[in-house]
Amino acid sequence: ATQMGGKQSKQLPEYDEVRADLFPRQIGETVTLDDGRRIGYACYGAPLARARFHVLLFHGIPGSRLFCPETPQAEEMEICIVVPERPGFGLSDEKPNRTIRDWCADVREIVEKLNIARFGVIAYSAGGPYGLAVAHDLSDWVDADGHKRLGNVAIVSGVAPNGVQGVTQNMPFIFKTAHFLSTYFPSMLYPIVKYTAGQYLSKPVYTGRDDWSKHHKVDREIYKSPEVEKLFLISALEMYSRGQWTAEAYEYSLWNKSWEFNLSDINTPLCVWQGDLDQGCT
Repeated sequence: ATQMGGKQSKQLPEYDEVRADLFPRQIGETVTLDDGRRIGYACYGAPLARARFHVLLFHGIPGSRLFCPETPQAEEMEICIVVPERPGFGLSDEKPNRTIRDWCADVREIVEKLNIARFGVIAYSAGGPYGLAVAHDLSDWVDADGHKRLGNVAIVSGVAPNGVQGVTQNMPFIFKTAHFLSTYFPSMLYPIVKYTAGQYLSKPVYTGRDDWSKHHKVDREIYKSPEVEKLFLISALEMYSRGQWTAEAYEYSLWNKSWEFNLSDINTPLCVWQGDLDQGCT
């Protein structure tokens, strides 16, 4: 048996494709922005050039362009899911001192350079603030015929803005601590994230399950599904194998700074998917 989270558990599974020596992977493409930076991305579902509609999926953290579940329905419906990596993740170059809203300009260039006429957004977990920023900043973006480029935006288990009443109320102690550090002592997050990255690279399955042991039992059971577990581990290993834990720590520090826009000013059609028992996000 294997010890995990202080409790006895069954023997952990072994996945042939989840080993640190198999990363980083040479999967995906890059697009070069006008300032010379490269943004990494990968496409899923229908081919990019032949799809009838495009959806940009913003990954959480740790995360990368490899974060996308199997999508046979998307291919059947001629939908291409594009997973772009934010600066400092995966194949994307860093952008020093970036803000959450800076991502909007990057997204605009990505969409233009990939010849995407109209698109929607799914923003998951730590990608949530970036999805909200795009919903705010690009709501009035239209093409030459006056048609809106941005369709609907979906926020899935997204991070709440700093200052929201009760934002940490249902969080476990370790999440409350992380939230406190990101607010008052963000520099202390760097050694913590660096240590976690090392653990993922040496014991990925054990470390992933240990991380998820701090979530609600419903989430823990879903995570144990091989498809779900491999999805998260592969996405994390892609980032950590490139030594990009600093990008993760930096993003944590952004959560509790001003997002530079008000949620009430968002005009884009928005859908929020949030589990009532979700303890990691509020």
